[in-house]
Amino acid sequence: MPIRLLHRLAVTLLLIAASAYWTSAIAQFGSKSAATVATAATGSSVVTTPYVRAELLAHAPQGVAPGQPLWLGLQITHQPEWHTYWKNPGDSGLPTDLAWTLPPGLDAGDIAWPVPRKMPIGTLANYGYEGTVLLPVPVTVASTFAPGPLAQDATIRLRASWLVCRKECIPEEGEFTLQLPIRSTTALHTAAFEAAAKAQPRPVMAGTSGIIPDSQAQVADGNALQVSVQGLPTALRGKALDLFPETPEVIDNAAQWSQSWNGSVWTARIPLAAQRSNSPSVMPVVLAVQDGGHGAREGYRAELKVLGTWPPAASMATVSPALEAALKANAANAAGAAVPAPSGASALTLAPPCWALCSAASCSTSCPACSRCWRSRWWASPSTRKTGAPTATAGWLTPPAWCSLSWRWVRSCWACVRRARPWAGAFSCSRPPWWRGWRRCSR
Repeated sequence: MPIRLLHRLAVTLLLIAASAYWTSAIAQFGSKSAATVATAATGSSVVTTPYVRAELLAHAPQGVAPGQPLWLGLQITHQPEWHTYWKNPGDSGLPTDLAWTLPPGLDAGDIAWPVPRKMPIGTLANYGYEGTVLLPVPVTVASTFAPGPLAQDATIRLRASWLVCRKECIPEEGEFTLQLPIRSTTALHTAAFEAAAKAQPRPVMAGTSGIIPDSQAQVADGNALQVSVQGLPTALRGKALDLFPETPEVIDNAAQWSQSWNGSVWTARIPLAAQRSNSPSVMPVVLAVQDGGHGAREGYRAELKVLGTWPPAASMATVSPALEAALKANAANAAGAAVPAPSGASALTLAPPCWALCSAASCSTSCPACSRCWRSRWWASPSTRKTGAPTATAGWLTPPAWCSLSWRWVRSCWACVRRARPWAGAFSCSRPPWWRGWRRCSR
């Protein structure tokens, strides 16, 4: 028997074993999810996993009334070396997602994201948080808020999902319940919310005329952005700064780039991402001093006007009609009855080689295609995020459906596995050298 045929047979057996492992992993995760729901039913505001401790906090110093300040937030305390992600996670990862269920008359806003940190991982770079971070959310109390004359508390419910990573990545979620006093003060966590407020980026300062000066990003030579930012505080002048783009997939996050000060104007030349997929006309960025620590730090937000013409964006795989139909069906199921976990045979059918390999390694983001699967899990039904409708069951079906129906991704992962040397690289989350060759394979 030819040696090449033996190699193919060995790989096939490996994939079958990995798919079987994935089937058991689904059952194990399903039992954990059931335990989380049971905990939430008892009114718990804390969810603890082996990697994080997450707690729902509230801050209402004047009680819950129209016109009075009200903040909610999820505080995540990471185990050492573990982290979660910012609104733009960088080269891999997923931002933390919060879905609120609030009484009528209360409306939750967007997360007031603190300044993140840059986390190099091999040839990649991500943006996120280590240690303890509070993700605060402002809540508007409408004039129509009427809890009733005998009501003492407002019931706050939160369904949160996050991706926690070290070298491997673990998707987690939890349900939280908090009884918020309506007429009395809630200020036990004042210090945490004040620290979170200081960690939010401030807008760049206006000039003496009260007008915020224009900052810009000039597309240079078709492969870089020449950035100039005005209105930064005098105390920052002469210091090296970190730049965090709010728009993903524009710059090369891990690249080394040059920066300098020209009087009061900070300038930098930043390479574009080789596989850039976005071409914004206005590019919001956050700037902060490079300090190398892990605590909160001050940041400043500027909106860069993009000048020049963007080079053509990288072509991305399109969603097939069958996949689009499957995603819509999953979203519809998420809004209704729960879908039972797939049986061993169906799970084996749905789990393609790339998904099985990545799940067997406990790292869904080691493969770019599987990273897209996880993104589809979080984004399968965006309309349910504000209402808090359950999406976990449909989300578990979405990644295998994505990989199974989009054969382009399957071929890409298979090509990468065949090119991987040594074979151990296929199970590593340190992103081996063939990582960047993946997108060339997918074209």
